[in-house]
Amino acid sequence: MQLPSWLTLSRRARRNRRRLPLVPAIESLEDRTLLSLLWAYDSGTGHLEFTTDDDATTIVVQVSDGVVGVAGWGETVSAELVNTMSITTGGGDDAIDLSNVTELTFPSFSSEPDSLVITTGSGHDTIIGSGFDDTIEAGNGIDAISGGPGDDLIYGDRNDGGSGDDLIYGNDGDDRIFGGNGDDLIYGNTGEDSLLGGGGNDRIEGGTGRDLAHGGLDDDTILGEAGNDTLHGGVSDDECLPDTSCVLDTAGADVIDGGSGHDSISGNGGDDVLLGGTGDDAVSGDDGNDHIEGGNGQDSLDGLAGNDSIDGQAGFDSVTGGAGDDWLIGGNDLDVISETADIDFTLSDSLLTGLGDDLLLGFEYAQLTGGADGNRIDTTGFTGDVTLVGGAGSDTLMAGPGSDVLNGNSGDDVLAAGDGQDTLRGGGGSDTLDGSLGNDFVRGQGSSGDVLQGGPGLDTLDGGSGYDRVYEWADTDFTLETDSLDGLGIDQLIGIESAQLIGGTSPNVIDTVAVDWAVTINGSGGNDTLRSGSGADRIFGGGGSDLISSGHGSDVLRGQAGHDTLDAGDGNDQLDGGTGNDLLEAGDGDDRLRGHSGNDQLDGGSGVDRVDELIDGDAVLIDGELQGAGIRNLVSVETARIKTGDGDDILDASGFSGSVTLIGGSGNDTLRGGTAADQLHGRSGQDLLEGGSGADWLSGGGGNDSLRGIAGNDTLIGGTGNDLLDGGDDDDSLLGRTGDDSLNGGDGDDRIDGGIGNDQLVGLFGDDVLIGGSGTDSMIGGTGNDRLLGGSGDDVALGDEGDDTLRGQGGNDTIAAG
Repeated sequence: MQLPSWLTLSRRARRNRRRLPLVPAIESLEDRTLLSLLWAYDSGTGHLEFTTDDDATTIVVQVSDGVVGVAGWGETVSAELVNTMSITTGGGDDAIDLSNVTELTFPSFSSEPDSLVITTGSGHDTIIGSGFDDTIEAGNGIDAISGGPGDDLIYGDRNDGGSGDDLIYGNDGDDRIFGGNGDDLIYGNTGEDSLLGGGGNDRIEGGTGRDLAHGGLDDDTILGEAGNDTLHGGVSDDECLPDTSCVLDTAGADVIDGGSGHDSISGNGGDDVLLGGTGDDAVSGDDGNDHIEGGNGQDSLDGLAGNDSIDGQAGFDSVTGGAGDDWLIGGNDLDVISETADIDFTLSDSLLTGLGDDLLLGFEYAQLTGGADGNRIDTTGFTGDVTLVGGAGSDTLMAGPGSDVLNGNSGDDVLAAGDGQDTLRGGGGSDTLDGSLGNDFVRGQGSSGDVLQGGPGLDTLDGGSGYDRVYEWADTDFTLETDSLDGLGIDQLIGIESAQLIGGTSPNVIDTVAVDWAVTINGSGGNDTLRSGSGADRIFGGGGSDLISSGHGSDVLRGQAGHDTLDAGDGNDQLDGGTGNDLLEAGDGDDRLRGHSGNDQLDGGSGVDRVDELIDGDAVLIDGELQGAGIRNLVSVETARIKTGDGDDILDASGFSGSVTLIGGSGNDTLRGGTAADQLHGRSGQDLLEGGSGADWLSGGGGNDSLRGIAGNDTLIGGTGNDLLDGGDDDDSLLGRTGDDSLNGGDGDDRIDGGIGNDQLVGLFGDDVLIGGSGTDSMIGGTGNDRLLGGSGDDVALGDEGDDTLRGQGGNDTIAAG
C-alpha cells in the first residue's frame, strides 16, 4: 500500500476548492529505517512508551497472538498488560501507524483521556491513529494525520509554534481538530466534530454529522457537508461551501454555501454572499450589502443592516430585510415577510416601508411587530395573511383582505382588520377593534373598556374584563340579546356590557329590548323603528319619520328630522322631537320634553315633567299650549324652561300655572312669569322682567334692565348697568349690584341693597332694611319701622314715617329722621 504524498494532496485540493473529498487514502506507510527507537514498558502502570531521535523513523505497532511489537524491532510485550501508550518522535520525517491498536487487540486499554498520546517534532510526519481516543500533537512541518475511529484530539502544529500546511483527517468519532498556522486541509468525516483552522488560508470540511467549524485567521474555505453544522469563517474574507451552518465573524466579503442539512449561517460585516442550500436554514447577513439565498427548505433569512437582496427560493421561508433598502423575494412556496422595530410600517404586495424602502415579490404572509412607542402598522395594501403586534404603546394596526391576526398588547390601541377570518386581541388598555368582513374572533382583553365591532360575518366578540361595548353600523336590521347580535350575521357576544348600533338610509328595525345594558341607537336615514330595553339608553332617529320607544331607565330620545313618535316609558327621560310634527309621550318619571320645531304633541305622563324649548322669537306659554316656532300641545306638563334667541323677544308665561324658567338672549327681551315660583334671566340687553304672583327670582344681567317682582316674596338682582328694580307686593329682596340703580321695595318688609354705584333706594311700605353700599346713595325709608345703613359714600338718608334707625357709617352723610 502506498501513501499519496502531501504535495499531491495539496495540489489536488487547490484545483477542486468547491468539493474536495479530503479523505486521504492512506493505504500504507513508506519503508523507513528504525535508526533509533527507544522502547519502555512500566509494568506497574501498564504504560508503553516509544521515543525516537531526529532521524526519520517508521513506527508500525503490530499485535500477533496477543503480543505487541513494532515492525522491524525485536522488543515485545503482552497486549493485555498495556493500559496506556505514548509515542514521541524527533525532528525527522516520521511515520506512525497505530491502526492495529484497537479494543480487540488491547483488551485492557484505558478509556480515560490522554491514555494514548502521539507527539511529533518538526518534520513532515504521517500519522495514523488508533481505535481509541487519541491525542495527537504534531509539530512544525507538513503533516498528514488520520485520527482513526475514536473521539480524537488532533493538533496540526502543536509544538514549536509551527505553521505547516497540514492534512488532517478525523475519520470516525467525535473529533476535535486544530489546524494551526499553516494553510491546512481538515476533514472531520463522520461524527460530531469540532474543527478549527487557526491561522492560514484553510479548507475545512465537516463531513457527515453535526459539526462545528471555525476558519480562524486569514481567508478560509469551509464546507459543512451532511449534517446540521455550525461554521465560523473567522476574521478575513472567508468562503463557506455547502452544508448547514456558517457564522463568519468577519467584516470581510464572505461567500457561504450551507449545502444540505439544517444550517445556521451569519455573514457579519462585509458584503456577503450567503447560500442556505437544501435543508431548513437560518441565515443572517449583519452589516454590509448582502446577497442571501435560502435554497430548498423552510428557511429563516435576515439581512439585518445594509441594502440587501434576499431570495427565499423553494420552501416555506421567513424573510427579514432589516435596516436599509432591500430587495426581498419570497420564492416559490408560502413565504412570510417579517420585521420587528419600534417604528411605523406600511406594507403592500410590492413594498414595505419602515426600516427602509424594501421591494417585495412573492410573499403570501407578513409578520410585523412594533415597539414601546405608539406605532402605526398599515397592511391594507397587502393581499396575504398578516400577523401584527403592536407592542407597549397606543398603536394603530390595520390589515387587508387576508385572514389576519392582530395583537394590540398594552396601550389604547385601534385594530382594524379587512376581509377574511381574522383574530383581533386588544390586550391591556382601552382598545377599539374592528373585525370587518369575515367570520372573526374579536377579544378586548384587559380590564379597561373596549369597543368591539365584528362587521359582516359570523363573529365572536369577547369583551373580556372591564366595561366593554359592541359597535355595529350597517343599513340593516339589528336584534340585540345578551349573548348575540343578529344583523350583519349572528354574532356571539361574551363579556359585553353596552352597545352602539347605527342603521342606514333604509327603514331599519333596531331592537335591543332584551338587554338591560346602556345602549345607543342611531337610525340614520329612513323611517326607522328603534326599541331599547331597561338600561339608560340614548336613541337618535336621524332622518325619516321614526318610531322610537324605550323601557325602564333614564333614557334620552331624539327624533331629529321627520315626523317622529317618541315613547320613553318609565324613568326620568329626555325627549326631543327635532324638526317635524312630533308626538312625545314620556310615561312615568320626571321627564324633560322638547318639541323643537313644528306642531308637536307633548305628553309628560305621570311625575313632574318639564317642557324645555329654545325658541328664536316670541313665545306664549299657557296651560296646555306653547306657541312660538310652531304650536306645542301640552299634556301633563308641570314646569317649563324656555330660552329665546338673540333678537328682541317676548317670552310670556303669565297664563301658565306651573313654575317656569325664562332665559333671554343678547337682545332687549321681555320676560313675564306666571303664577308659580319662576326664574327669569335677562342676560345681555335692556330687558324687562316681570315675575308674576309667585315667589320669583329675577336677574337682569348686562344692560339697563327693569325688574318687577309684582306679587310674591321675590328676589331681584340688577346685575351690571343702571337698573330699575321694583319689588311690588310682599317681602322682597332687591340687589342693585353695579351701576347707578333705582330700587323700590313696594309693599312688604323688604331688604334693599344698592350695591356698587350711586343708587336711589326707597322702602315704601313695611319694615324695610335699606343698605346704600359703596357710592353716593339716596335712601328713603317710607312708612314702617325702617333701618337705613349708608355705606362708604356720602349718603343721604331720610327715615320718613315710623320708628326708623339711621346710620351713616362711612363718608360725610346727611341723615334726617322724618
